[in-house]
Amino acid sequence: MRIKERKLILHFLKQLQTVLENEEKPELNEWFQDFFTRVELINILKHFYTSKDLGGQKIDTLENSDLLELLGEDQVILSFLIEKMEEGSIAVPKIRHNGR
Repeated sequence: MRIKERKLILHFLKQLQTVLENEEKPELNEWFQDFFTRVELINILKHFYTSKDLGGQKIDTLENSDLLELLGEDQVILSFLIEKMEEGSIAVPKIRHNGR
């Protein structure tokens, strides 16, 4: 995917993030129930929450269902995705060869 396309997708993801932040009753979509691995769930939680936010819970010891409950809402996953996409959107110049 080109950088320009990534930036366009990021733009729309950020608009969606604003909508999700303003939801009256934020919740986690059922679609995510079996989507992420345990490691991915832990990484998302560590990205979004500090240990203080998690009430001192040791997330490494929790069941996947508990990890999903801690995620709580789609906006947490979207925030993580946006940051990862932004990290990957750093422009890298292409080196063109003159066929020599």
